[in-house]
Amino acid sequence: MTSSLVLLRGIFILIIFSPTLLLSPLILTQRGQNTWLDLFTFSCELAGPVYIKLCQWASTRRDIFPDTVCRKLSKLQRNTSPHSWEHTFNLLQRCYDGRYEKVFSRLDREPVGSGCCAQVYRGCVVENGVEVEVAVKVVHPGLRDLLNKDLAVMKYMSRCITWIFPSLTWLSLETGVEEFGQLMTGQVDLEKEGDHLEVFRKHFSKNQRIRFPRPLRHLSNTEILVETWADGDSIDSYIRSADSSETKIELARLGVDMLLQMVFKDNYWHGDLHPGNILVTHTSQGPCLNVLDTGISASLSNVDRKNLVETFRAIVKGDGSRVGELFLDRSIHECEDKNGFIKELAELVLHARGQQLTLDRVDVSELLKTLFSILSRFHVRLDASFSSVVLAVLVLEGLGRSLDPNIDLLTRAIPYLALSKP
Repeated sequence: MTSSLVLLRGIFILIIFSPTLLLSPLILTQRGQNTWLDLFTFSCELAGPVYIKLCQWASTRRDIFPDTVCRKLSKLQRNTSPHSWEHTFNLLQRCYDGRYEKVFSRLDREPVGSGCCAQVYRGCVVENGVEVEVAVKVVHPGLRDLLNKDLAVMKYMSRCITWIFPSLTWLSLETGVEEFGQLMTGQVDLEKEGDHLEVFRKHFSKNQRIRFPRPLRHLSNTEILVETWADGDSIDSYIRSADSSETKIELARLGVDMLLQMVFKDNYWHGDLHPGNILVTHTSQGPCLNVLDTGISASLSNVDRKNLVETFRAIVKGDGSRVGELFLDRSIHECEDKNGFIKELAELVLHARGQQLTLDRVDVSELLKTLFSILSRFHVRLDASFSSVVLAVLVLEGLGRSLDPNIDLLTRAIPYLALSKP
């Protein structure tokens, strides 16, 4: 990729965002701020899938951006317009030596869904004389080149912003761009998603009630992922149901225990566990969770994992001062009042533990909102992996509160913390 192509992309992006830059004085008033954020999100949509995904990622970083900004960015559409069947056909022919119709006994031409990075078709293949229904995921055309160009532009912009506003150095914007680039790599390289699926299937092989699609690796590559089709109803339909039932309670426990195992036992968790990626089926063993879209997955280094486990153990014990110390130890920060930061976190932890972390007593999202407010005021920036855990807890809180608000998250976490060997 030549520098001239990056320059042209940079000029194009500058043109798209120029109205946003010119109208930046609007952020000085509350009403103008909302108008400016609407214009900014519209500009990101015009800039393409990479910028849409960037906004979705940024909306989870409440330790960096104000809550009002995160809420606006989170409203960006998850679905995008599908690419043409012609592109999919040409890609399939190229990957399967011009005989894709010999590979699939059936393949629908209309996608069942289209996201920022890829779209999914439904089809069938024959394995050992048996027809198997599959999902065929295809990356959008030109996305990898576009990602490389946009990352180069973003890195340059982050350097410029930090140079113009030295007070923002603590945000480490260039590091944020690199973190986003790593996240996007898992979205545009479908071989990596296949790797994630195999790891999750291995970790949950003894649990028949937590299931992941099986990747057909011999039919997949970086641009195409073929995996077994997963049936079921979205867990969102159970969340919206007003009825109280044993099924909802069971689903809540399954979801909580699944995430706790991922984080504390396996050190390998799904980074995009929103309700749309969880389907529910019913078997003789009871309800089962079918988990999809593992392109974003995360794990921690041994040192970071030790810090994470110690942090949660300190929360269980109500040792808020230790929590504050650990946050400072494992973060990029320019905290000038470390004692003040530790004191505020200690008060927050003691308040939460005093009520017990059952979801009917504590609003976990409000608790985390307060946490992020403290981080922002004291200029403490969380590591991306730690933020990924916090985001997973937020999603879990949304599921648990609707399905079984009596679950005590920390009580259920204790056995996993005891098993963890940091």
